[in-house]
Amino acid sequence: MYKYSKVIDEEKGLCDVAEGTNEEFYKHLGMKIEDVEKSETDGNWYLKEKCPHYTEEELKIEERKRIDGLKMTPRDFLLSVIELGAAWEQIKQLISSDSRVEIELNYCQYVYRGNPLLNQMCSEFNITPEQLDEIFLEKGK
Repeated sequence: MYKYSKVIDEEKGLCDVAEGTNEEFYKHLGMKIEDVEKSETDGNWYLKEKCPHYTEEELKIEERKRIDGLKMTPRDFLLSVIELGAAWEQIKQLISSDSRVEIELNYCQYVYRGNPLLNQMCSEFNITPEQLDEIFLEKGK
C-alpha cells in the first residue's frame, strides 16, 4: 500500500493523501507517491520535511491536558485511594468535614483528574499528585 499525495499548499506543504496500489488511478487524480507525514498538531497530512510538530514543552502541556481530562467513578477513585493506604474511617471523616468533598464524591457521576480538590484531598492521606496521575492513567477513561 502506497501513500499518494497532492500538495494543496506549497508554502506549508499541506497535502491531500490517499492510500492504495492503483498508480494509474491516483496519477489521473493528480497525485503521486511522496514522503508524507500526519501532524499531531492538527491531524493534517504534510510533506515530511514541512510537517509541523509539537515542541517538548508543548508535548508536556498536551499530555497534562490529556491526564487532567481522565475520569473515573467516585467508587473507583475511593477504592484506589484505599489501595494506596487511606483508611475508610479517614475518608469518611474527610467527607463529613468538607462539603466540597462530599459533593464531589456523593453527587457527581465522575471525578476528573484535573480537579485540584483531588490533590488537596489526597494530601490528607499522604498520596502524591504523581500517585494520583498513576491511578487515573491506569484506571481512568
